[in-house]
Amino acid sequence: ETFALDLHGDGLLSLEITRPSQHRGGPAAANTGTIAAEGGTVLITAEAAGALVQSLVEAGGTVAAREGGRIAVSATGGEARVTGTLDARASAGRGGDISVTGRQVVATPTARLDASGASGGGRVRAGGDVRGSGTLPRAERTAIAPGAELRADATVAGPGGTVVVWADGSAFVHGHLSARGGPGGGDGGLIETSGLRSISLAGISVDTAAPAGRTGMWLIDPVDLTIGALTEGGTFDGTSFTPDGTTTTPIVSAEAIGTALGVTNITLTT
Repeated sequence: ETFALDLHGDGLLSLEITRPSQHRGGPAAANTGTIAAEGGTVLITAEAAGALVQSLVEAGGTVAAREGGRIAVSATGGEARVTGTLDARASAGRGGDISVTGRQVVATPTARLDASGASGGGRVRAGGDVRGSGTLPRAERTAIAPGAELRADATVAGPGGTVVVWADGSAFVHGHLSARGGPGGGDGGLIETSGLRSISLAGISVDTAAPAGRTGMWLIDPVDLTIGALTEGGTFDGTSFTPDGTTTTPIVSAEAIGTALGVTNITLTT
């Protein structure tokens, strides 16, 4: 296996495994310190050699591309895991862009993905794009652990951004997702949490409020959907996400829906 570290001074920092990885026993590409590229782009990527889902990329420590920058964590055919901070905030202007893609995407309880900006929220996407559209690779499984935070808020005046958690199969979304409008003006943004085959939203916290504008939207868009007292989809022990396989119909907690209505509008589509 070889890797390339690109430091050309052009605003792009790239750590890439250039051959399909057969690495075992830990991620093939990992960050545990600090990577910073203000206004630039940080790419951390690797590709799996076989069909077995393995831990390919781990974004720990702090990865920062503030002031309109872009952060992409990609594990083609394997697992992309975020344990640290992905920081694409902007003190002036809109927040940047954060994407985490792989066959399996995991954000642990210590994960912080933040694309907030003074004049508007940016974009945070884990496992795919809005409604699974576009060219961003889609995950089979996506897990956002309790304690994890995904934010695309407007911090001064402007609209909230976009936060998407997507899975073609199972989605486990139990963290805090926020796309607030600015306190000085601006509407709330868009949050989507969708797992086509199964979804678990127990304990999720969603906020698209706008103190000086219109409240934003929380979209839940599986193939079929049941609103009930229980949620299913899998278990997450802080390290591994295991789909339970007991249902083919996503179940969303009525309690979670009721709580969220105080700070967001909700659209349920199938």
